[in-house]
Parts: sequence; C-alpha cells; structure tokens
Amino acid sequence: MAEEITCPNCQTVNQRDNAHCNWCGQQFAVERKGWRGWYWLGVILLVFCALLWLILLIGIAIDREDWAYGLLAGAIFTVIPIVLGIFLVKKGGRPRLESDGW
Repeated sequence: MAEEITCPNCQTVNQRDNAHCNWCGQQFAVERKGWRGWYWLGVILLVFCALLWLILLIGIAIDREDWAYGLLAGAIFTVIPIVLGIFLVKKGGRPRLESDGW
C-alpha cells in the first residue's frame, strides 16, 4: 500500500508521490534528493583554506620580514575558495523542496 498524504487545503487523502491534490489541485512540496558531494566538497575547501592559513602563519612566525605580503597573499588566495566552500556547504547541507510552479 502506498503512503498517503492529506491535502492542507481540502483535507483530501492523496498518494504521497502526487505533485498536486487530486481534488482541489493544491500543489505539494516534493523533496528532491541532491548530491551530498557538494557538502563534502565545500568542507574539503574550507579545511584546505584553514591548513593554508596555518602554514602561512607558521611561515610568518619563522621569517618576520615580509609578513604583510604573506597576509596579503593568503587573503588573495583564500577568499574565493572560502566563499565557494561556504556556498557549497550551505547548498548541500539541507534538503531542498521543489515545486512545479503551477
């Protein structure tokens, strides 16, 4: 027996895989399964940037002459990966609801 869902608009019982209510046409939100790899790719990017900053700060602690250039280079090389990593973690971290635009 198929799972059932009750329409929030007219209280008619429908099958769970329906996109719309059979009686009133109310659109149901359908959970779309996304690729969880985006989440892990974002985590890997953020960990990579954290390790890069750690190496950079250790290098600055060893050789203090050009610390300003080191910080500038670190900021330039990690801004885009950090933003991309945060975006990918947010994109892949939660299930999305898709609607047909009825």
